[in-house]
Amino acid sequence: MRVRDQIHSHDVVVNPLSYDSHKKRQPKQAKAIELVKTNRLSKLTYRASERVLENTLKDYDQEFHLFKKQYYNLISSITRFKEKIITELLQCLDNSMFIVRIRYFYTLNDADASIQKNIEQIFLLNSYQRELSKRFISDFMMKTDAIFNINALKMLLFVTVNVINMTMIFSVCFSFVISEFEETFNFFIQCMHEELFNDCLSSRIIIVDQSKKLTTSLSISMLDVQLQLCN
Repeated sequence: MRVRDQIHSHDVVVNPLSYDSHKKRQPKQAKAIELVKTNRLSKLTYRASERVLENTLKDYDQEFHLFKKQYYNLISSITRFKEKIITELLQCLDNSMFIVRIRYFYTLNDADASIQKNIEQIFLLNSYQRELSKRFISDFMMKTDAIFNINALKMLLFVTVNVINMTMIFSVCFSFVISEFEETFNFFIQCMHEELFNDCLSSRIIIVDQSKKLTTSLSISMLDVQLQLCN
């Protein structure tokens, strides 16, 4: 083994994982870190997490310990920043009397218990939009499209629009989404059915871009609709 510094050299230890920087690679300590991460994602306080760990030390590394700062930094500042923005957005929508529907993604542990809940999609509209929609898109047409790069979270904005009898464009509803999956469109259409078309006819014509997942979802959930594709 090559020695680079004669002054600070020492004998090679039997277990290299005994160094603090490598302890996390030990199986029992790795299990302990996963448990603590679960506690942090569940928003337990530092003291509460310590008590949980004390009750299960027999299955984990007896010497494992995280300082308070290390514990709270297990979730990155970027994640906390995103949570703050979404919380403030939902509070603003609630104060403005918007109708809001949310789709979540749940992270499960080995026991199939939820340890984290992430927002995947936010559907929203207000009562004024709903009244205009029942008047001008029911049994008629609407146009749906996605807008990119408009917020710090990099969430897509899904928007549906139409024209009133004064040739002015109005927005029917909005939806912030993480990405364009088929589940995204299914949830969007489901919300439209339950919030817009629950007591009136749905649109007969929908103008959409050439998104395969959107057209597939529409063809399944809105069988009588006629799709018109645009670039």
